[in-house]
Amino acid sequence: MNVTEDGDRGRRELRASALVGWPTYDSHVQLLRSGGDRNRGLILIAVGLALTIAVGALLRWQIWPSGVPSLSDGALSGVFDPQQLSDDRGYRRGLEIMAWIGVPLAPVVAIAVAATATRWRDRVLQLARGRVALAGALLGAALAGLTALVALPLAAARYAWIRDHGVGRQPLDSWLIDRLEGAAIQMVILAIAVAVVAASVHYLRRSWWLALGALVTLLAVGLTLLSPVLISPRFEQTRPLDNPALERDIRELADRAGVEVDEIVVTDASRRTRAFNARVEGLGATQRVVLSDTLMQGAPPAELRWVVAHELAHAKEGHLVKGVAWIAALAVPLALLVFGATGAMAGFARDEHGRARAEASLTRTAVALAVITTLTAISAPLSNTVSRAYEAEADWIALQLTGDPQAAIDFRVRTRERRRGAVDPPALIQLWFGTHPTSSQRVGLAQRFEKELGGS
Repeated sequence: MNVTEDGDRGRRELRASALVGWPTYDSHVQLLRSGGDRNRGLILIAVGLALTIAVGALLRWQIWPSGVPSLSDGALSGVFDPQQLSDDRGYRRGLEIMAWIGVPLAPVVAIAVAATATRWRDRVLQLARGRVALAGALLGAALAGLTALVALPLAAARYAWIRDHGVGRQPLDSWLIDRLEGAAIQMVILAIAVAVVAASVHYLRRSWWLALGALVTLLAVGLTLLSPVLISPRFEQTRPLDNPALERDIRELADRAGVEVDEIVVTDASRRTRAFNARVEGLGATQRVVLSDTLMQGAPPAELRWVVAHELAHAKEGHLVKGVAWIAALAVPLALLVFGATGAMAGFARDEHGRARAEASLTRTAVALAVITTLTAISAPLSNTVSRAYEAEADWIALQLTGDPQAAIDFRVRTRERRRGAVDPPALIQLWFGTHPTSSQRVGLAQRFEKELGGS
């Protein structure tokens, strides 16, 4: 019997079990190290959280909208049809229930994958022939695919619910193709990202959180620039605007807003939904105005003009760039938090070598993904608070550009009817899921502008 070989094997097994927090019969020294990892991890979590709060406060001071009145509910008497609001309450409640069910899905999948790392990591490393970056790519693709699969029943229920209530109109086969293409794109993106994370964890060991912060920033910038070119065309077809009068009006609004517009196009949104949509995408001289054909067909000229002004206001104030700035500035302190949480649960890198080091790196990568996914889910109220602030600013600037608060109010009524949306949703729903101010608040903002306009 080779005592040395058996001892080495035992230490590798103990180290592997310690990585996922399972109890072991390791020595007193190993237990002390485990406690030290937890303490060090908790300290780093606290430091990362403190830095995140400090950076967030600085951003709040520097790039938060200014000059926008505080939001308050409008006087809604005679604005919205009470009977329609009552009829649509059941539809909205169904969507709200499904939204809450969807919140924990991605974190639960990621946590389950991390918790079972010892069961699958050997097989993944075998498929990757021991290359950690390739193993990370396989992990990322598998996690994206598994998450999409777990979320599919809920997505199907939501699709059926929207269609049954007359808001959606996309055929089932088209919807399924979109889901498959979306899942494939997510698998590719996550495979690349996790390959980088796994390689960083493996080779940088104690400073991989800096690489993670840089990766998040690069992803935010890259997706902002490339999504309109590479991703959006997979899900919609566009054609040039063929309304010369409207094009002149839009370009005049753009000149008044100081925004360069390269082209104005119309999408085929009507094959999926009755809802209106518009956006300004791209940066600088390559910016273009994108209008849904539902908007072109269903909104009167004055309301369409207000919608375009709202989107141009986003470009005027650089909301897209500011959104990326939030992500870039918070990426490093949040990455430090992720590093601390990963170390507390999976241990910090020490003297692993060879296969044991590769296994440890893959486990830490899986744990880091679980932490990131959970943070993303629970931070929704904070990111949506920022989104609502920028949307309110865009509304206020659009009112100044058009001088037509009635068009803004009329468009809110028409949009609510199309989407069967809530005028004043429950506070918790608005906090967690609301990316825009409520319809009541947006009507209130237009009414306030109308009063100021009348008093000037």
